[in-house]
Amino acid sequence: KQTMKSPVLLALVLQALLYGTSAQNLTASKQVWKIGGLAIRGATDFVNRWSPTFADYLNQEVSPLFNPPLTFESIPLNFSSTFLRVEHGTIDFVFTNPSAFSCLESEFDVSAIVTLRNLRRGIELTKFGGIVFTRENNTEINTIADLRGKIVEAVSISGLGAAQMQWRLLTENGLDLMTDPAQVRFSFNQKKIVHDVRRGDVDVGFVRTDMIETMDANGETSESYFKVINKQNITIDGNAFPFRISTILYPEWSLGALPQVMGEDYRVAEEVAKALMRVNSTMTSALAAGYSTWQAPISYMTLRAMQEALGWIQFNSTSNKWKCMRSDDLYEAIICPSGYYKLKRDVSRCC
Repeated sequence: KQTMKSPVLLALVLQALLYGTSAQNLTASKQVWKIGGLAIRGATDFVNRWSPTFADYLNQEVSPLFNPPLTFESIPLNFSSTFLRVEHGTIDFVFTNPSAFSCLESEFDVSAIVTLRNLRRGIELTKFGGIVFTRENNTEINTIADLRGKIVEAVSISGLGAAQMQWRLLTENGLDLMTDPAQVRFSFNQKKIVHDVRRGDVDVGFVRTDMIETMDANGETSESYFKVINKQNITIDGNAFPFRISTILYPEWSLGALPQVMGEDYRVAEEVAKALMRVNSTMTSALAAGYSTWQAPISYMTLRAMQEALGWIQFNSTSNKWKCMRSDDLYEAIICPSGYYKLKRDVSRCC
């Protein structure tokens, strides 16, 4: 009968079982790896919330597996710089909202390597949605059709859970967001939308699922002030979706790898994915950003379908590639339907 005599040998066996390789056994084409992330709440917030995952944790877990050891850097980006960085290959991985990811996948062959398992009020979720809401005592608005002629507030043209999801819902119900409401405002802050609806400054608000419930739990508002339009009963993983919702569900944020990573350096992407899937909700990295863990990527085709339905992605016969509509400027990003034109920039942001 053989016995394991060496604690060192036992440690190496355990490491091989856990990591699939021994330390400093892998090589990469470079040492510094950059992870760009969409900083929807500003650069400082992104650094505070996501550097513990994309820099600290990966430097601890993945770097020692390579010889020489790698260095991971996290870089806060906005929508414009996200696309520019990916186009020019000046980052290696990208963490962005699912709608932007779908565009990056279509245009630049970015590959999702993991999907976030978010933690919303203690509940682990891989999908989210949007809500259309008004004041509870507003008797004039009860259906999507009632948004015609009303003042609507969304977060931004490029916002997914607080604009694009609801935009698609309106389209499916025969309305156009740019022409049927009396006015569409963009607040760039979802909490402001909730407060504006409560005060009666606008008739209808668009926010992501759990926004109102979370603000209620934090004492910032009360769920009882609002009613949800087009309320849905949706199940996810066999259970009822835990928050009020108006739209269908869409996948959570992903971490994508650029094509150069998925070539000769595929082992870097592989080890990053494996490390992230080992995260648990008690770790510093997860606590800082408020998530549970990561899992193998889920399908993002619902985002592509949404973009096609809204005309946000079009095929360029010259480049033979799909391209999403985008702009650094809100006014330029507005696309009017056939028969409509934009008012002057200093008059309105609508058609």
